[in-house]
Amino acid sequence: MRIARVMAVGLLLAANALAGQPADRLIAAAREDDGPAVEALLSRHAAVNARNEDGATALAWAAMHNNVEMCARLLAAGANPNLANVYGVGPLALAVSNGSSELAQLLLRKGADANRARESGESPLMTAARMGRTDLMQLLIDQGADVNAREKKFGQTALMWGAGYSEAVRLLLAHKADPRASTHEWDVKATIYTPGFRTIGVTGIPWNFDGDYTSKKGGQNALFFAVQARSLESARALVEAGVDVNLPSADGTTPLLLALYKWDGGGGRNFTFAPDLAMANYLLDRGAKVAAADGAGYTPLHGAVLAAVAASKPAGGGRGRGGRGGGLNGPGGAGPAVVLNEAEALKVVQRLLDGGADPNRQTVYPTSGPVGNVRINPAAPGSSALHIAATSTNVALTRMLAAKGADPNLLRKDGETPFSLAVEANNVEVVKEMVARGANLALRYNPATVVPDPAKPIALRRENETIMHLAAVAGAAQTIEYLFSAGAALDATNAQGETPLRMAQDHEVFEQVLAFEGTNNGGGKRVPLNTTTSDTIKRLLGQKTAGK
Repeated sequence: MRIARVMAVGLLLAANALAGQPADRLIAAAREDDGPAVEALLSRHAAVNARNEDGATALAWAAMHNNVEMCARLLAAGANPNLANVYGVGPLALAVSNGSSELAQLLLRKGADANRARESGESPLMTAARMGRTDLMQLLIDQGADVNAREKKFGQTALMWGAGYSEAVRLLLAHKADPRASTHEWDVKATIYTPGFRTIGVTGIPWNFDGDYTSKKGGQNALFFAVQARSLESARALVEAGVDVNLPSADGTTPLLLALYKWDGGGGRNFTFAPDLAMANYLLDRGAKVAAADGAGYTPLHGAVLAAVAASKPAGGGRGRGGRGGGLNGPGGAGPAVVLNEAEALKVVQRLLDGGADPNRQTVYPTSGPVGNVRINPAAPGSSALHIAATSTNVALTRMLAAKGADPNLLRKDGETPFSLAVEANNVEVVKEMVARGANLALRYNPATVVPDPAKPIALRRENETIMHLAAVAGAAQTIEYLFSAGAALDATNAQGETPLRMAQDHEVFEQVLAFEGTNNGGGKRVPLNTTTSDTIKRLLGQKTAGK
């Protein structure tokens, strides 16, 4: 009933429009794509350049429908091809957006301005370049389109918009497009988010707010756009045209860094880590420097190590409960956007290290997301490349970084070291490699992350803890066995007087309560207490007592 009423209203409005003045009826006929009605009204000398409320003309409606015959008739009757609506959108812009070279050619032949831009500054050439339509681009250029025009908001050019299409790039360069032009620069105030913690009886806090900082944005030339579009051939064309592969954007990012620490997204919170190893190798071949860092402190080495971790199964692949290296995906939770080859990723890591990349260079902030208020957290602030590698099971990667001086005892801002992260992820083989490389078994930790109380909805601070305390909370039973055999103390207390055994037992109760809460909604099934970690510690303590 409602649908029928809406349709009736629509028909009534259309009838009223056709019953109005000839000029109004002409626009309505073109809007309805009614050729005979347009022809009849033109024969009665309807005002061909009349405009409706938003400034659109009959010619614009005909162009929107890609009706070349109707457009030709309107133009022959004197329609002005340069009349645009209040948003600056005219018939030529519509023809290009529709991908109609025939209509664009007709409009240009009848005097359409090839440089008539939308209100945003987007020119027809920019639209055609964004679509990779070199036929339309050539038509526009032949009619004097400005290849270096910029849109208003960011100062982007047709060359930047076409950087995903190598033929479009070469066409623009052949017509003197400036390959060195860069976008506007601006400041962005970014909020710092750090991972939260779980509690009992209330919803867990997914993020903590840790202040903010001001970062730079923009300042990117067309090569950055080619890298982001994964267009190696476009990048080649731009570099051959003289673009400096080491020229940074406003925040210090270089094309090499962008190729390796690269995030793809469809807008909002859906974005994924998607490094381009082929692009990185090409840029290195052309002299890209490895020491670049962006405003958040990420370097090409961080990106390459993240790629190697993703290729060998991303962070969290260990069997412990408490690994906190951070995932490789943004908050959207999607998987990696590209399939990565582990061997190729390791080759890039080695190439960067051989080129002088510092394996102990630490990040400063989380990386801001596409709208500035979303954060990407593949690793906590203060992470070195080894911090990232430690959260995986990739022993070869750990060995490669350690051979170049990566420090397994380097503290990051949350009080974690590469060694502690490997322990918490229960990555025994990686832990063994770090011990062989000088990991300090006696180091005391003051981790920023908190431990939930076993029975109350509160969190407890953590101070002066041993590596065994961290392993106990993480449920890393296998690693505890190895550390004990390597000489790590199992009976030491932290600042709160707790032993690793006490912490393991408390955390096992906490995990049971969480599991019970989760199943309670589905039937109230009680989950058995998992005492694997505490049983392991008791057994090892018993061995120690027996040995005495």
